[in-house]
Amino acid sequence: MNYKKGVLLITLGTTAIFFSVYWMLFNTDCTWTDLLNQYAYFTNQVALLTGLYFILIGISYCGARQLQHFLFHPAVKTAAAAYVTIVGLGYYAGVIPFSLFTSEQLYVGDIQSVYLHAVHPLIVLFFYFKTPFLTKNNIGRPLLTLSAISIYPLGYLFYAQIAAALRQFYVYPFLDPAVMGGMDNVLLVSAAVLVVGIGIIAAYCRFERKKGGRARRRVAGL
Repeated sequence: MNYKKGVLLITLGTTAIFFSVYWMLFNTDCTWTDLLNQYAYFTNQVALLTGLYFILIGISYCGARQLQHFLFHPAVKTAAAAYVTIVGLGYYAGVIPFSLFTSEQLYVGDIQSVYLHAVHPLIVLFFYFKTPFLTKNNIGRPLLTLSAISIYPLGYLFYAQIAAALRQFYVYPFLDPAVMGGMDNVLLVSAAVLVVGIGIIAAYCRFERKKGGRARRRVAGL
């Protein structure tokens, strides 16, 4: 048992979840529609999932070691790393340049957005690269793992479009036909985003398979 690491991970996970609900906690006028809109953001969903993931890992370090067989499985770790990479890449390569060259200061003006887009992904990736690999559970079927991990980003794009159609709330500008100049452009850009996302997942699967096949370390710490 490693209580210090456990407490640290539980704290980091709780912090991510706190910031994912931060806006709703301090907005007394928050409605169910506002709640749905907030969790239509990929960033908030990923923060909630990876925050819970960190909490469970922390609990495993504090004594529930049986959880580690699942939590440290390469497919689970790869999913967490890939999803936060998509969030971070979208922020650093998309949002910041867009904000610099336009008057739209999207997601750069408050601590919640900066933490979830810029800080939390780096924390998760640090954990990912510092966590020992499980040689017995390395990715044996890369295509199957890639397909399974890609289900969530693919499903998210469909969810975002359906939510936009029902509530007229476009989570991201590239999903809004009025901004993009038509639905054809929305589909084209969405396909490009999906290809990039799947490419990121594929890169992590390859990395995990390559390292997992050679490493012989025990699951013991960061």
